[in-house]
Amino acid sequence: MRNKFILVAAACCTLLAASAAGSAGSGEASPAPAPEKKWLVPEAEYRLSVQPELPAEATSVDMRRQVLPVLPENGVRVFDDAGNPVPFQFHDNYSLSIAPAPKAKAFDIYFGFKEKQPADTWKPESGVRPPAQRLLLAFYWGGNRPCTPEEFLDWRNREIERQNQWHVRNFPNRTYMILRQRYQGVETVPWVPKFPQYWKNRKNQWKRLVTKNRNQRISAFAELTGRPRIQRMQYFNYSWQQHMKNHFAYIKREQTRIANLYAQARKDMVFGAENNLLGMAGWRNPRTFIATEVQLLVRPPETQEHYSARFSGFLEVPADGEYEFELMSNSLAVMRLNGQILIRRTDANGSQPPTREVARISLKKGSVPFDLFYRLNSGYGQLTARMRPAGTGEFELLAAEHFTPARAGIPKELADREKRNYPLLARRSHYLLYTGKRESTPIESFQFQTPPEQLEWRLGEGACRPISELPPTVVLPDEPEKQLSFRLKERPETELPVLRPDYRADLVELRPDLSLRLWAPAVVYEDETLSVMAETVSRLPFEVEAELAVRLDGADAEKRTIRLAGKPDERFNRAAADIYRKDAIELPPSPPKEGAPKERVLDAELAITGFTFDRRRLTIVQVASGRNFEELAGEDGAVLVLRRPKLSDIRNWELPRKIGEELIPYRRLLVIGEAADGVAETASEAFKAQKQTVEFVPYDDSENPLESSLFRLLDRIAASDADRAVLILPCLRHMGTLEPWMRDRYIAVLLEKLRANRKLHAVYLSPGPAASGEEDAMGGLLDSLRRLAREYDVQLLEPLQASPAPAAGAERTTHTAGELTPLFDVLKRKL
Repeated sequence: MRNKFILVAAACCTLLAASAAGSAGSGEASPAPAPEKKWLVPEAEYRLSVQPELPAEATSVDMRRQVLPVLPENGVRVFDDAGNPVPFQFHDNYSLSIAPAPKAKAFDIYFGFKEKQPADTWKPESGVRPPAQRLLLAFYWGGNRPCTPEEFLDWRNREIERQNQWHVRNFPNRTYMILRQRYQGVETVPWVPKFPQYWKNRKNQWKRLVTKNRNQRISAFAELTGRPRIQRMQYFNYSWQQHMKNHFAYIKREQTRIANLYAQARKDMVFGAENNLLGMAGWRNPRTFIATEVQLLVRPPETQEHYSARFSGFLEVPADGEYEFELMSNSLAVMRLNGQILIRRTDANGSQPPTREVARISLKKGSVPFDLFYRLNSGYGQLTARMRPAGTGEFELLAAEHFTPARAGIPKELADREKRNYPLLARRSHYLLYTGKRESTPIESFQFQTPPEQLEWRLGEGACRPISELPPTVVLPDEPEKQLSFRLKERPETELPVLRPDYRADLVELRPDLSLRLWAPAVVYEDETLSVMAETVSRLPFEVEAELAVRLDGADAEKRTIRLAGKPDERFNRAAADIYRKDAIELPPSPPKEGAPKERVLDAELAITGFTFDRRRLTIVQVASGRNFEELAGEDGAVLVLRRPKLSDIRNWELPRKIGEELIPYRRLLVIGEAADGVAETASEAFKAQKQTVEFVPYDDSENPLESSLFRLLDRIAASDADRAVLILPCLRHMGTLEPWMRDRYIAVLLEKLRANRKLHAVYLSPGPAASGEEDAMGGLLDSLRRLAREYDVQLLEPLQASPAPAAGAERTTHTAGELTPLFDVLKRKL
């Protein structure tokens, strides 16, 4: 490949030389080569060149998400392509906002300083500063705001009535006052709060009168003014007529104006609620939150139950083409791209079920202003926004990784002071995974500006691998020797390590919610194929590709690749189902051979690149082995392997029993039964005359004693030095939760362990006490016990006499010693 490149370069040089010679011969000058870009800041180690999308608007560059040789901890300096400094603001989370520079074609960002640089050189004439976060959520209280056309009309009518209530209420009152003054000549008394002052003024006027005769006073006033009485009355009547005329004209004008307001409200009701919601962009003093996804399924803390909300940011379009947007909402919602409404959900206020609205739009590569308005008046919020390329793949939830605070600058070159160029790639993930109480690690996925076919990656000192083998998500290892790095193919000098910046400022904190469970039957026979189910459970809100490694008995691991889709973030949707995947692991039967181990170990490990999430161990052990079974109760899981009794086993069990019955007296009896007050004392008293001691081993006091106390009983049976043993099963109530086939296997496990103890010459099996009404169930149990008694050569004792069923509300968890006394009487006769 390199030789081909050299040949092509040589050919190009030859053609250029010939072209230059031809130009010189024809008198035309050849074009001058592009001048080499100068290094403007000698104290800076690195330079990132970006191309602004719209130089006349602010540009945003996320220096934390861009993979860089060093973190710009000491700040940056920004210049345009002409070498002029450009105002900027460098935020604490390494987000860089560059001021508008209409004449700039590119920006050079210098970083890697040893000394601290100014973080804010923004100028007032540069305009509004972009925020530090990619996606913002603004919350406003608005429970009384309209969501539907009917709510808008009612809201607007109430506003009109409130604003004009003085006019409406005083129209008839004012008319009555004027008419009364006109026809009765009586001055209307003002309203009550001003009446005392009015009455005081009237008294003062009365005192100033020369005479109390009203007619004389009027005549004197007329003479003084030079108007006769008739003329005065005509003037008085004319003035009241004009007064009434103007008043009624005013009433008509106001009524027409108010009627027009109501009519306009009816016209505006179709889009009125929507326009009112869009006006929220100009409201002041919102409560702002750093949003990580465009969804509202759980109300943020310390906010009103009903509200108006707005998501805002610049959506990054990865390539030219058509895209589909999906909006799920149960209330009024409006999605706007580049100032144009794309999707709307109307006629809903939160009490309706969510509906799915899909819209298709053609977009060009770059940044598009995005707004999503939402209002809730009833119920609880249900809002999600998703996007996908038109007609391909699944809809993907819009998250902070798809947005920028302003129009994004496009990286074009990353170089150092020695003129070495590095690969261009950016981080996409925004999650912080907690691996313990205080330990955490970020989960990464990458977006490549350099074509992936030109890159390769590796972990630590491992071999370089093509980008096609890189999983979609990677956990950055803590160990430096396992550090993830990228480089241009076959160019080790361009190796770019992926550093771990502090993500806590604006990343979602997650628990290690990728877990592994192993499901296997508790008991199997040695000739059965053991089928183990490895169940992988993911609660992570992004797609993961994990590796399941299965190792049996320390052999080489069998590895399987597992892909799990993302789950909706449980901070907003706690009812979302977890993501499950089940993988079957078939284990062949392994009958015991001479010298072969009687225990097998299955190890399963779930990991993604750079991090092991979960480990599980399944121990497969034979019941007849000398293993300490109680240790397995605290481990991940265990499978007990049963042997099917053969004729030779029965013969081996017969001989000790016959010798014991004829020659060796029995001294000790092992009794396994339910824990009840006085049972051990009753058994000891029953066998005292026969000079036999009793070793009583009770079941656990639980709902299912046969299963919960199995491992402990196996160890007690193996350690017992008794001559005989009697296994008294729990009552039917305490075995009712077990399937019949599983119950029989648990009983077989205990019988095999009893037979494995060579000190026990005889074994007796007895069902537990039965209550009246359980005859049918007891019959089914006896059929199984008779089969087991034949297989393991044990003596089956007849069931005890049924006791009355406990009264309602008086059900006992254990049985009394008196209920077991008849069993001990039967044993005395047997022994």
